[in-house]
Amino acid sequence: MKIYIDFDGVILDTAPVLFKEWLEKYELINVHYEERIEYMNNKSWEEVLNESQVINNSLDNLKKLDIKNSAIVTKVHSLINEQDAKIRYLRANGVEQEVIAVPYSLKKIDIVPVKGNILIDDLVSNLDEWSSAGGIAIFFDKNKDGIDDAKRKNTTYKSIKSLDEINKIMEEL
Repeated sequence: MKIYIDFDGVILDTAPVLFKEWLEKYELINVHYEERIEYMNNKSWEEVLNESQVINNSLDNLKKLDIKNSAIVTKVHSLINEQDAKIRYLRANGVEQEVIAVPYSLKKIDIVPVKGNILIDDLVSNLDEWSSAGGIAIFFDKNKDGIDDAKRKNTTYKSIKSLDEINKIMEEL
């Protein structure tokens, strides 16, 4: 059994930094997919990551996990600047887990083995896909309110508020 841990919204709270400028310039609903991708590709991901808040001591908690049984899986809009920046950021902060980049056009279930493995994610839709494919889904409740960033309430999955709860969840499985 392997634990896959989402990056954005679980390790770092990148959305407020990433989309601050976006929301000042655009109405999110009226922007085409290509424009969103171009915006993301042109961001300085080093700045985004360095300005983002670490969520609930996640970096230190990752260092306590067995790197053979855990990995970080992250959706990326750019396999160049975003992927590289995330890997460099994690390594500079002493996190040694394998980092698996999922191109934006694919799903996590398309890239990593799902059956019998765990996904810790802050989006209910990602957990729905994971669970439907035979994986064990755990909701990361960073806001401690049971609601994800897409405003969906988690009514299905076990939840944790910090990565230091992983061992407790593993004992329960």
